[in-house]
Amino acid sequence: MAGRPPSGSAAIFTDEADGVRFVDSIRETLDRHYDETASLLARARAWLRDEHVLAPSDSVLRRAIGAARNKARTLLTERMAERLSAPMRDRLDALVAVDDDQPHSPLNRIKASSSSPSVGGMKRLLARLELIEATGVLEVDVGWVNGNYQRILFHSVRTASADRVRRMAAPRRHLALARGTGPWSLGG
Repeated sequence: MAGRPPSGSAAIFTDEADGVRFVDSIRETLDRHYDETASLLARARAWLRDEHVLAPSDSVLRRAIGAARNKARTLLTERMAERLSAPMRDRLDALVAVDDDQPHSPLNRIKASSSSPSVGGMKRLLARLELIEATGVLEVDVGWVNGNYQRILFHSVRTASADRVRRMAAPRRHLALARGTGPWSLGG
């Protein structure tokens, strides 16, 4: 995944090849781990030390890490967009749609807490599973998405209102819904 360093990070290196290698090492780390900024800062400092490169200030490193994180997020959403067919994207968008007849979105029904273990509760749980299966997201392989980022996506859907999910950029919304409406969303 080689490329030019993001704007702002090229200036911290006198040799542009060092800048490219630095950004690539951050992106590789992001591919394997979707970590906190502090952890990425520590890894960046270690890389700079191992490569005998003079370390820039923390603000410059944070800017470079932020740019690499945004690029990694963009690549993830683009990759998911390639995997989802147009009808599947429409079905995912329908999960957050609200009309006059239904004041709550289908996503709210999926996110609803599990009720008591009764026949009615089991029927509602089965209806939630059928709603998830109807979207087709269970057939989409998301194993290539970093586990930490999958949790972030799951919790972003779990805690956000349908309106907030609807306002996400379409590729990110589709990735979040594909991960946020998976089998573990039934846990209530």
